[in-house]
Amino acid sequence: MSSGSGETRLFGARLRTARLAAGISQEELAERTGLSVR
Repeated sequence: MSSGSGETRLFGARLRTARLAAGISQEELAERTGLSVR
């Protein structure tokens, strides 16, 4: 899956929607999942 594919954009949009619904920032999501923010 390339970074610009429709599937990637759809996943990103769904992830953002879920993150906002949970009321957490990108930084908090990264911390909870053991990742770092670019």
